[in-house]
Amino acid sequence: CIVMDAITGKILYEKNSHETLEPASTTKIMTAIIALERGNLHDIVVTGSEPPRAEGTRIYLEKGEKLTLEQTLYGMMLNSGNDAAIAIAEHISEDVPAFVELMNQKAREIGAYDTNYINPNGLVDEGHVTTAYDLALIARYAMNNLPEFKKIVSTQTFDIPWMAKDQDRNLVNLNKLLWEYEGANGIKTGYTSRAGRTLVSSAVREGWQLIAVILKSGLDEIWPDSKALLDYGFDNFESVNLVGESAAVATEKVKYGGEVEIVTSQGLYDVVPKEGPAITKEVVLNADISAPIKKGDILGSLVF
Repeated sequence: CIVMDAITGKILYEKNSHETLEPASTTKIMTAIIALERGNLHDIVVTGSEPPRAEGTRIYLEKGEKLTLEQTLYGMMLNSGNDAAIAIAEHISEDVPAFVELMNQKAREIGAYDTNYINPNGLVDEGHVTTAYDLALIARYAMNNLPEFKKIVSTQTFDIPWMAKDQDRNLVNLNKLLWEYEGANGIKTGYTSRAGRTLVSSAVREGWQLIAVILKSGLDEIWPDSKALLDYGFDNFESVNLVGESAAVATEKVKYGGEVEIVTSQGLYDVVPKEGPAITKEVVLNADISAPIKKGDILGSLVF
C-alpha cells in the first residue's frame, strides 16, 4: 500500500510499495489514459467479435453494438466492464496487443518501471503486474492531466444505451468510497481470485488531494484500510504554499548599476508533518551581482 500527495508525489506512508503484484481492474486506469489521449469522446466505438467473449465483469456488449467512446469509458470505469476495455483497445489500436504496447510505453513515460501490461482489463495473465507505487504514479498522472478522467472516476451513477434491451444501462460506480468517505473523488476498484481486492482511491479536503493504493487485500479489509490510509495523510500532514511565483524576496544594489527587485522564478508547494518543526526561509544571493543583468537571470536561491 501507499498514500501519496497528488501534486508533489511525496510519499506519506508506504508498505511494500515496490513489491510486484497483480493489479486486477485497476489496470483500466491506464486503458482510460490511452483512450483519452489518443481518442475523441464523440468517436463511435463499434463492438467487434472479441469483447462479448470477455470473462468476469461486463456491461454485456454485443457484436455490432455502437456506443460513443465516452459512454464506453463510463462502462469500463464505473461498472468495470472487461468487454468495454477490449472494445476501447480495438477502437484505439489495430488490435489488443498493439494497444497493450501503448500502455507499457506510457507506463515507462510516467515512471512506472515495475509495471507490465499484458491486457487492457486486468484479467489474470502471466506477467501482468504492477506495484502500489507505480499505480499511485499512474493515477496521479491521470488526475492531474486529464480533466475528463477525473470527471468519470468521481461519477457515482451514469446511464448509457443498451442495444439488446428497451432501456438504458444504469451504471453504478463500484467504488464505495464515493458514498462513504468525505471528499472521495475516485478512482478504481479491482478483483480477481489471484490478485485479491485492489483499490486506487483519491480524496480532496480543503483543496488538497491524496491518492492511496492497496493491493492484495481482502473484501473486509480493502474499504476500512483505504479510509485509514487517507485519514492518516489528512490527520498527520498539511499542504503549505511556501512561496508564490514571481514573489518579491529581496532588493539588491547592482554593481555598476541601480537597485533591482529579485523575484522567484516559480512557486513552491510542499506537504509537511503537522507536528513538525517550524519552516525557516533564507535568501541566498550570488556574491558581487554586477551589471549588465536582464530579466530571467538567476541571481540566487531561496532555501526552506
